[in-house]
Amino acid sequence: MMVIVFSICFFTLFFGVMMFGNHMSHTLETIVNKRADEHLLQIEQQLKKN
Repeated sequence: MMVIVFSICFFTLFFGVMMFGNHMSHTLETIVNKRADEHLLQIEQQLKKN
């Protein structure tokens, strides 16, 4: 019985950590993509001026 409870707790914790990591990765990727788009837009505007 103790092994079953330990296994359930372990996999629940593992799943929670994986979901949190996935969420943080997605958030970080969104921020990086937004900054990259802004940088590309700035380069494009500079090229149009010349």
